[in-house]
Amino acid sequence: MAQLTDGAADDLVEIVDFFSRQDTPGRTEHVLKRIGQAFQSLSAFPEHGSCPRELLDFGVREYRQLLFNPNGFRRLMAPH
Repeated sequence: MAQLTDGAADDLVEIVDFFSRQDTPGRTEHVLKRIGQAFQSLSAFPEHGSCPRELLDFGVREYRQLLFNPNGFRRLMAPH
């Protein structure tokens, strides 16, 4: 099962805060729903995401990323 790091959880709080200030409540809910779906997908299929290139350069392969770009967000990462 995928797990959020403390940093990723903090990032999610910042994402919610950003969308709450910048967009409509419906858009904020949509983004959160899509992030939740991406996380569930990664939990169900841990090999589904790709390894972040900048971590591969250091030999770190235990993280996966799913690209999600509603308004410029680059990735959602969770431990593999």
